[in-house]
Parts: sequence; C-alpha cells; structure tokens
Amino acid sequence: MTRKLVKYEASWCGPCRAWEPVIQRLAESYGLELVHVDVDEHPDQAEAAGVRGLPTVVLEDHDGEELARTTGARMFAAAERDLGLKPTERVG
Repeated sequence: MTRKLVKYEASWCGPCRAWEPVIQRLAESYGLELVHVDVDEHPDQAEAAGVRGLPTVVLEDHDGEELARTTGARMFAAAERDLGLKPTERVG
C-alpha cells in the first residue's frame, strides 16, 4: 500500500483551486495516492480530521495514520517541507 495525500477542499474555495496543480505535482513526484474530500459534502470527515481551514492537506501512511499536515496554499518547496517530504524520495 502507498501513502496518500488527503486534500480537504470546497468548490467555492479559490486557494483550493489555485493549489490544485501543486498538490497534483506533489502526488505524482512522490507516488502518493491523492484523495479529494469536499468539506461541504463530507463535513463529518472534515470535523473528524480536525480541519479548521482550507485547503488542508494531510499526508497519511498506508494505515491511514496522519504523518503531517499543512493548511493554506503553498509553493511546491514549502508544501514539501511542511509535509516532511524529502526531494531524495521523489519517484519521478
């Protein structure tokens, strides 16, 4: 099983849309599964995850345990750092 990025977002959230290319690149660069959770459609999941701002991205291990998180749109390198991803781990 692979680690995954869970992106909590909403259709009305401008930063969520703006950050999509960065999060896609992170997922591809590190071979991570990318899961999108619309907080308006799944408020229970967002609450259980402790989401307080959008976008929030959570890095989970293969068992679903949280490894790291970041909130707000970031540049690629900042998101990489915030999530504890190391360039030497990139798959592509």
